[in-house]
Amino acid sequence: MNASGRTLLLFELALGTGQRIGDVLKMRWSDIDGDGINVVQGKTGARLWVPFTPHLKGVLAETTKLGATISAWGIGKPTSYRGAADLIMAVRRAIGAEKYDIHACASSPAGFMLGCNAR
Repeated sequence: MNASGRTLLLFELALGTGQRIGDVLKMRWSDIDGDGINVVQGKTGARLWVPFTPHLKGVLAETTKLGATISAWGIGKPTSYRGAADLIMAVRRAIGAEKYDIHACASSPAGFMLGCNAR
């Protein structure tokens, strides 16, 4: 099973920006600035401009704008932390990766390098 739809978007936002899932869920379409996104990290308060990876840029181009937040669903409702966790866990179970949580994306080497690219 591959991630698709909103689940793929959540994975790509987390991996492609190196941000925590809480910060990913707060990302708004209006935060996009050129080929990247402006982020204020919830934990540190740091303000960053994070460039998009080519893959994330492609996923964003295919994502329908349903609401103010990028990961909105249905009639524009923001994705909840619990909702995101459930979507991501379904993929983790399908691929036998239950021991790897979504927070690992924020500390991945790519995430670290991107997260350090402050503007």
